[in-house]
Amino acid sequence: MDKDTLSLTNIRPARFSSYWYQDNNQLLSKEIKEATLHTKERNVNQMSEPTLMILPHSGLTYSKRAFSHLLIHHPSVIKAAIIISPCHYAPFVPNALYQSSFEGYDTPLGCLSSLSLEIEYPTIHDNFPFLSEHGVEMVLPFLAYKQHEQQQDIGVSMFLINHLENKEKTKLLASALLNAIKNLPYSLSEIVVIASSDFTHYGKRFQHTPFEGREESVESLIKREDMKVIDELIRGIHTRESIFPSTACGYAAMSVVSELALELSIKGHLVEYYTSQDIMKSDDSVSYATIFF
Repeated sequence: MDKDTLSLTNIRPARFSSYWYQDNNQLLSKEIKEATLHTKERNVNQMSEPTLMILPHSGLTYSKRAFSHLLIHHPSVIKAAIIISPCHYAPFVPNALYQSSFEGYDTPLGCLSSLSLEIEYPTIHDNFPFLSEHGVEMVLPFLAYKQHEQQQDIGVSMFLINHLENKEKTKLLASALLNAIKNLPYSLSEIVVIASSDFTHYGKRFQHTPFEGREESVESLIKREDMKVIDELIRGIHTRESIFPSTACGYAAMSVVSELALELSIKGHLVEYYTSQDIMKSDDSVSYATIFF
């Protein structure tokens, strides 16, 4: 969809195309296909199709390795995708849930339709913080690729949340979201709920260097800390207050998905873990994980 047409509609534009991923549909499609084939070549273990997911939101150079598992492990039709992300660019009050009300979501691979989701939880409808939020955008090209492959539309609903005070608040939100999902005219196998989050952000750029001067390598210490958080999410024992910014930026969103898994009695699995250092060496490090439930 061209920019002139977008300006006359309520379609969220692809804000980060040409910056964080290709804006050419053929090149982007080729990049996604190659990432998926490369992941398949690494002899990925088979598992049941996931309903709940934790996926990263960095540029596709770094995140496509994690996103490719969505296409590999969910070969059947997806009709609805619910994305829950932190907001990186605006402060939110505690427990505030924001919901978008766009009519669709543009990508270089086509437009994704809007999914109407009525949730009985105090919710602020405001498109503005979604316009510049990469946390809700980065998975959209993969969903659009999936939509083209399956030749059936995928409806998308987006939420932002930065802060949940405790597990009780998390459980309240998760229950409200689950009730809304159950009211959709789809089976759980046709729905994916995606928590958008990276894990440890380490380095001077992030003002987070607690492992300097340790005898053990920084890489192993980062992984140890990440695995503690990943384990508590998989086990559903996220009891701490979640506040953005934190080293795992989308902890609130991830805790909601973790709580949903508990309510649905779905077991979690760590599918992929790596850091930006595995892709490109730099002075900083960001960790990424694919977790399926």
